[in-house]
Amino acid sequence: MQPKAKQSLQEIWRAETKVEAEQAFEGFLNTYDTKYPKATACLEKDREERLMFYASPTARWPSLRTRTPCT
Repeated sequence: MQPKAKQSLQEIWRAETKVEAEQAFEGFLNTYDTKYPKATACLEKDREERLMFYASPTARWPSLRTRTPCT
């Protein structure tokens, strides 16, 4: 994957708040939808599940985050 795309994905799961994560998510979708339509569709399909860890206590986030952006 392109380094800039990978960095954009990391900005989603490294965000400090859910609002920041949503903004990063939208930024990724807007930037890469044309070039990577399957990847963006996969991310969008499971968006709620991928950001669900923001409802957990901050101390648990590292163990809940995944490194696999699309399974």
